[in-house]
Amino acid sequence: GNKNGNETNTSGSGATTNTDSKVKENADGTKTETVVKTTDDGSTVKTQTTKDAEGKVLQTVTQKTETTTDGSTVTTKSTENNDGTYTTSTKTVNTDGTTVTKTESKDTEGTVTSKEVTKTKDSTVTVEETKTEAGDVYTKETTKTAESTVISENTETADGTVSSKVTTKTAGSTTVEEKISSADDSTIVRKSVTDKKGTSTVNETKTDKKGNVTTTEETVKKNGTGSSKSVTVDKDNNEISATSTETKKDKKGTLIVTSETVNKNAEGSEVKSVESSIKYFKSGEVKTETTEKSADGSSVTTKNTINVDENGNLGVVSEVTEIDAEGKETTSTTTVTVEVDESGKPVLSEITADGKTAVIPDVVVSDGQIVPVTSIGDGAMKGNKKVTDVKLGKNITEIGSKAFYKDKKLKNIGLTGSIRTIEKKAFKGTADDAIFTISATSKKEFKRVRKMVIKAGASKNATFVYEKESK
Repeated sequence: GNKNGNETNTSGSGATTNTDSKVKENADGTKTETVVKTTDDGSTVKTQTTKDAEGKVLQTVTQKTETTTDGSTVTTKSTENNDGTYTTSTKTVNTDGTTVTKTESKDTEGTVTSKEVTKTKDSTVTVEETKTEAGDVYTKETTKTAESTVISENTETADGTVSSKVTTKTAGSTTVEEKISSADDSTIVRKSVTDKKGTSTVNETKTDKKGNVTTTEETVKKNGTGSSKSVTVDKDNNEISATSTETKKDKKGTLIVTSETVNKNAEGSEVKSVESSIKYFKSGEVKTETTEKSADGSSVTTKNTINVDENGNLGVVSEVTEIDAEGKETTSTTTVTVEVDESGKPVLSEITADGKTAVIPDVVVSDGQIVPVTSIGDGAMKGNKKVTDVKLGKNITEIGSKAFYKDKKLKNIGLTGSIRTIEKKAFKGTADDAIFTISATSKKEFKRVRKMVIKAGASKNATFVYEKESK
């Protein structure tokens, strides 16, 4: 049932307040009391309080409308729940036509989110947002005018990372300026500009915790062609490495990527040039070709042909031609089947090779997208009688059970510190004098992978080689 009441009071200043109250009994046994107070100056306060059968307050909703002395209209609404969550909003309409709307809320996890939207008479819109969660603070300000949109974002995390990002969009271009500073003193400063033709220009400077600085300049056109140059120097400004890359497209639409890398160390310089191409066919077939050349004249050429079946599974044929410094040439072919599991993850389910070397790809190309290969399936290369060398792609994190089971001639195995899981008997039955070269960022990471390999059945006489990988 409902209970109604009405009361009129006059204050000492002469202002009259009219109070109207209602109590509603809800179907769930709760009661909601609504109290509306209206004064003769136009101000209104409406309060709704919901209580349970024992009289405990479950929720309070308050809405207030008033006119300030300068003629502005202010409407405020707040909702407070007994679990500590709340939502408040305030809308102010000024006499000059400007509208300001402020909102703030707190959820059950303690996350506080606030937002302020300002609209002016000339259609300029400014939106300010703040989110605080578990010690992290995120702020965002968006200003829209007839000519441009500017978005400023700032984040401060509990671990000491501070980042800022400013995006400016106009009719002809988009500019993004970013800066990220970490607690270990490493920083990233990046500026990218995309013009109306779709050409993107990026300038980036990275400083790691050791003081090494990497500067990168990159230009990419809408058709995928472009160039980039990257140089890394140490804290004393001595050059450590330099990489330049150029991407062109031939008359048939094939992208040709040519790059050259120079790594400098105490012994001198190592120069490696890489040329690769990628071509798409209407049938869904993709062909790629990559050649790596070293300063001693040796080279490795890898040709990949990728096909996609009706189930989305991939077949990859890799032909590797190696030419040593003396000009001796050897060629081997590896065929892998990549199946897509229920989660959409590509898994190498079968690996065959006609030569001594098996190539495990880092990535495959599906629907024009580069997809990292992270898993080798159960029994993928079980019982191979020819392969002596295999190097896993840098993205591999999982090796299934019996993946290389009873590969008796398999002697040289290249692994990385990225591996997180190796199932039972993955390396059982490989060569008794097998050599596992593990490229890792630290000795600790190397030991972790070595322990998994031994547990997965590697010979007691196997040798483990630690290869330092830069972070």
